[in-house]
Amino acid sequence: MNIKSIFLAYAALFAGMVICNAQNDALSFIAKKNAGVSSLESSFKHTKTMKTSGKVTVSSGTLYYVAPDKLSMLYEAPSTDYLVINGDTMDISRGDKASSFNTAKNPLMAQLRNVLLLCVSGKVKEAADSNDAEISVESASGFYVITLTSRTKSARGYSKVVLKYSKTTGILSEMETTEMSQIVNLYQMSGIKVNPK
Repeated sequence: MNIKSIFLAYAALFAGMVICNAQNDALSFIAKKNAGVSSLESSFKHTKTMKTSGKVTVSSGTLYYVAPDKLSMLYEAPSTDYLVINGDTMDISRGDKASSFNTAKNPLMAQLRNVLLLCVSGKVKEAADSNDAEISVESASGFYVITLTSRTKSARGYSKVVLKYSKTTGILSEMETTEMSQIVNLYQMSGIKVNPK
């Protein structure tokens, strides 16, 4: 191996270490900031896109989070839709159908619960682990943009989750989930109110 090859190998290794350190720093910052959150409230806009048909629906509502494991997304009238997580219990209402799940006994619902709850609470590494996903972090103006890409290909679940966290507060401001069935859900938060511990 010549000197140039050795230099390039070390340069690539060093660059990889720098990227890894920057990624870990961002994830640690987000986790630390969110560890100090007792509860938060936010308005959200939900844009749902069916990639196969091109159909797009837009709705809105209010999100509430109470540490460590309570989350609700209540849609505005005339919709009666809601999603409520209370520990391992998850209640969902869509249209005229309401369902309740014990996520400790339902792996698919556990994945949905974990991705939503863990991402809102800034536990990105745990969210990636629960979805068997790889993590990549990019820096954008005012935000850390984090992508969780699933290593597992299946008929159900998430293939990708893209998250935007404020570089100032560490709080989630946008989440886009892509389901294996090619349904994309974009949640954009606004008017976020945080109550510290």
